[in-house]
Order: sequence, then C-alpha cells, then structure tokens
Amino acid sequence: MTAKVKTIGHNAMMQPILIEVEAVSSKGLPGIQIVGLPSGGYRGTVRRVRSAIRATGLRLPPLFYTVNITPNVPIQASSDYDLPVTLALMSAAKLITDTELANRLFLGEISLTGDIKEADQLIYAAEWCQKSGDDLICGASINNLAHLFADLTCHTVETLDQTYRYLRGLLQLPGPSPTTSEPISTVQPVIFDQIDGQDLVKRALTVAMAGKHPILMIGSPGIGKTLLAEAAASLLPPLSQSDEIELRKQVTASQLTRTIQPPFVSPSTTVTAQSLIRNLTGDISRSRSGILFLDELLCRTTAVLDSLRRPLETNETNTLFILATNPCPCGYYGDTDQACRCSAAEQRRYGRKLSGPLIDRLAIIVNVSRTNNLIRSSAISESKEQQTTAFEKVLNARQAQLNRYKDENIYNAYASISQINLKHYSENALNLIDQASASLAHSVRARNHIIRLSRTIADVDLQPTVEAEHVAEAIQLRNTSSLPL
Repeated sequence: MTAKVKTIGHNAMMQPILIEVEAVSSKGLPGIQIVGLPSGGYRGTVRRVRSAIRATGLRLPPLFYTVNITPNVPIQASSDYDLPVTLALMSAAKLITDTELANRLFLGEISLTGDIKEADQLIYAAEWCQKSGDDLICGASINNLAHLFADLTCHTVETLDQTYRYLRGLLQLPGPSPTTSEPISTVQPVIFDQIDGQDLVKRALTVAMAGKHPILMIGSPGIGKTLLAEAAASLLPPLSQSDEIELRKQVTASQLTRTIQPPFVSPSTTVTAQSLIRNLTGDISRSRSGILFLDELLCRTTAVLDSLRRPLETNETNTLFILATNPCPCGYYGDTDQACRCSAAEQRRYGRKLSGPLIDRLAIIVNVSRTNNLIRSSAISESKEQQTTAFEKVLNARQAQLNRYKDENIYNAYASISQINLKHYSENALNLIDQASASLAHSVRARNHIIRLSRTIADVDLQPTVEAEHVAEAIQLRNTSSLPL
C-alpha cells in the first residue's frame, strides 16, 4: 500500500502548487531511495530523515523504501520537504496511518536531532491551506505570517516527536500566535518639505503616486531628480494584505520577522533587460506595490528600454515607474548655469534612444529646473506640511479609486476607459480633451493618458466630476516639449 503526504511548492508565477510525497516499502536490502529530488538534495534528506527518526526513539523496519515526490522540486527547496518525506516513510512503515495524514499538509526542514526548522515555502503553504481548508503542520515561523491568514487552520510543531504524538492523538498542539515584526530600518526618509522649490514636480509626483501613472523627470545632473524620487517613496500608502503576501514570497524564512514596507528599487545603469523583467527575482517583481526608479534612463541599453514597454503597458505588479534622464549627453542642455557642450548630432542621437512607443507609454513628462538651494535650511525643513498634505491627497485618491473599482489592484493609470466612466466628465472637460488631442496630434494611448490623469487629479482634489481645469493640468503634466531632442 502506498503512503501519501501532501506538501507545497510554487511555480514560476509565484503561485502555490500541491506536491505529493508517496512512499512504499518492499523486501530487499534495507535502504531509502528518493525520486523527485536532485542528487545533492536527495543525499542530504536521507541522512537527516534517518537521524531524526532515530532521535524520536522509533525505528523503521529493515526494508527497502522508495519515496516519490511529484512534481519534482528544485535543489534550493529540497530541505523544505524533510518533514513530509519523513512522515511518508513512517506511514509506509505503519508507524502512523493514512487517516492521521488525511486533510493535512506538512512542511519543514528537520535537523539531525528531529527539530523542525524554518521553510522558505511556508507562505505558499499558508496561502494554499487557507483556500483548501487543510490543516497546516509546520514550524513556529508561521507566527510571523498569521496576521495575513485569518482563516488558516494551522498547528505549530517544534520537533518530529511532537508531530508524531499529535498525529497519534497523544498531544494537543497550539495554533499560530501572531508576532510583532521588527522594523527594517530606522533611517528617516527624505520628505518634500526638505527640498527647495520644485512645486510642479512635487505635484506631478503626488498625482503619479495617487494613480500609479508612469512618470519621466528630465533635468541636469545634481538638480535633485533622485532626491525627489526618494521623497515620493515616503508617500506610498501601506501595503494591502494581498500585496504583502506577494512581497513576502520574495524573502527567505529567516527574513519573515522583518516588517515588509513598500519597496523602493533603483537598479544600476548596468542592469540587463533579463534581470529587470525576470519573473520571480527581477527588479520589477521586487518593486511590487512600490517604486521602480530608473535613473540615467538614456544611458541604459536599447534592450533595457525596449523591455520596459510591456511592464509600462500592463503593470501586473502595481509598480510606480519613476524614470529620470539628463536632457543631453553632457547633461546641461537648457541649463541656466552651465552651457551645453554637445553637438547637434550628439543631441539627436541621444534623444533617439527614447523611442516613440516608449514615450507613448509615459503618462507624465516633467522638466526639473534648477533652484538656488537643493536642500532647505534645517529651520524650514522641520516643517512637514507639504509631505502631510501630499500623503493625505494620495490616500484620498486611493480611497476614491477603491470606491470606484471595488478592487484594490486597479488604479486609474491602468483602468479601462469604460471603468473610469466618461459620464463623470463635464462637457467642457471632454471638449478640451478632444481639442488637445487634435492640436497636439495625440495617439489613442496619449489621449487615454490625459483622460486617466485628469481623473486622478480630480480624485486628488476630492472632486467627483472631472472639470476642464483638471484636464488642463493633465495636459501640462504631459509636457512632451521637454523631451531630449
């Protein structure tokens, strides 16, 4: 008779998949063979399992045991399946029954002494069990995830011996106990009030943050583009439960005690297109529900620029894309303090890297001008009025979008025009959209940017109806005349 134990894994799209561990015993030279684990993981698992069973005071009958894991698991995750492999062997040896394993899912690494350790697949197991109703049996690190899974049936174990006695009905196990997470950092973020001037850019970033509209900032080196992007990060609203779950899938079990905050990811200029868009560990995936800041945009390869087209179009990770570039190779075209050293040919070659399809996907294009002082004096910067006001506007706009779309994953920037509903636009607003589209030769995508931007501006200003003034501001924020030549 084949013993079966349920455990969990995940696919390339970070979705949980059920894994089944089977075990059978047969006559022959005593031993254990595991099918479905890489050779390196197989040898380590066998040694840990043998020692852990011995530590409980139990003994496997001297038979040949075959364990099959389907589907196959990668070597990086092989130790997570120590507990289900051990229980499958114990069931094949008739130390526990199939009934005791039914409707339960097991996950955890086992030490040589039988202690249950952390498992990197734990959040996938919790996600699966909350939907399926299975009882999750795992280590105590589930306590760090308990606040995310209110309907989860779970019991925590510290040792294999505890697990065995629980399954045999000889011991009661506690459920998860939510723990307080440790803060990631005590570093104080930059805020808008500390940055001198730049009112138009601050407004643009507030609108971009409120509706997740991709934004391009253009300005000379050292003018404050990076500082403005970092200040915008402090406007990010708290993560939703679903977003926190997705972000926690990207950290190891040892990092589960850390508070997960909206990420700010700033890849180097040498980043490749592959590392940017890779499914699980790419920079775009790591910036889920946060900010991806790509500075020196036109110093990056054409492959990287082209790879941004689809993420900017679909934004499956709810990322705010903040892009920044110099206006020319030397960086000083149009600067009030320094003269540009580039030839006309160099300027044209530089500007051509920003292709039409990429420009078409940018909702906000704003010029960052030079100010007398980049950072305000300490006396003035102690005020948080600008930051507080901007944060409140972002939260108000976010709530308006939740009320409109009834979905925490839909923002104005990526809502369909039918979802936005043009009935809530005044006649003057619609007329101005049509006039601007005709006079500025807008593509359909550019016209839709204006519609969505003006909706967000109205939300930021707590206005249920989009008026002509909101459309005018949206047109101003998409200033294509400031693009590199």
